Amino acid sequence: TLTWADGEYRFRLDIPRLQELQEKCNAGPNVIFNRLADGSYYVNDIRETLRLGLIGGGTEPSKALSLVIRYVDAHPLAQNVKAATLVMMAAI
Repeated sequence: TLTWADGEYRFRLDIPRLQELQEKCNAGPNVIFNRLADGSYYVNDIRETLRLGLIGGGTEPSKALSLVIRYVDAHPLAQNVKAATLVMMAAI
């Protein structure tokens, strides 16, 4: 559970969501984590980690997408790097 965006949300990246994340980012979990940690991230490293993490944590997919559109797409990427990094760290 993380305080993110407008409240507290549960995030979880299980194996099926990690597999989808790999496809979306064209990279494995450790590569994505390292890109987030060292600042060489791609947009989808942040966006899809948070979206899929929300879904894995129990958020309805449409609400997860809405949250990502509102709090990731509409803000500078750097504002969400820490949250995405924590989600990936927990998954790994």
